Amino acid sequence: MNNTNTLHAQYIDQKTKVERIKLDIVRINDELQTLALKLANAKMINQELTEQLQNASHNIALGKLTSEELLKLKQDLTSNDEVIKVLLEVISAQEAAKEIIQGPSFESFGGGGRLEQIKKIQSGEISSATGLYTESKDLSSIKQKLIDSIAEDKASNIPASLSGEIEPIIKSIVVGEKHQMSHGLVSASDIYQDLGKLLYEIVYPTGSSLSFEEVRKDYDEIINAM
Repeated sequence: MNNTNTLHAQYIDQKTKVERIKLDIVRINDELQTLALKLANAKMINQELTEQLQNASHNIALGKLTSEELLKLKQDLTSNDEVIKVLLEVISAQEAAKEIIQGPSFESFGGGGRLEQIKKIQSGEISSATGLYTESKDLSSIKQKLIDSIAEDKASNIPASLSGEIEPIIKSIVVGEKHQMSHGLVSASDIYQDLGKLLYEIVYPTGSSLSFEEVRKDYDEIINAM
């Protein structure tokens, strides 16, 4: 049980870390969306100013534009160009930050994405191979160990008296038709499948069903209730 408690504490810590990374990604996505809107607006202003400057000579000739107004248009365009430049730099930095936080994707892990991250580690750009993929993978590993430990705990809680009922079943399997030609010491692996089948059919009679999805959901509830 001590091992289960230790694994559960590790699971909670790792789950918290993964959830924090996901929140960071959501935050950056929100910021990127805001920056994208600002960039789109700056580009629209840029287009409007450019169109006005293209017709500047014609409008000056018609008396629709003064030299001061032309100077202001050029200053506004220069200023707006700088805004666009800065926005692009900030967006690039945010996307790079998001890439570091996410780590390599499930598709790119082991390929170009993983190689790119290794290069960043070697260059000192990031300190270690972290990110959502790596941390989620660690979380999955800890969860599997926790589930295995829970199963062992439950098995250890089975009354010792039941071993007297299970032993004759095992011996019946050993001397049954399937193993009648076998000799020497009994290999446990040869018996596991047949014993498991008999016990499984006691709990889940022929015709009933058990899905991996249902069991995973049940164990998620067990872990959440710990």
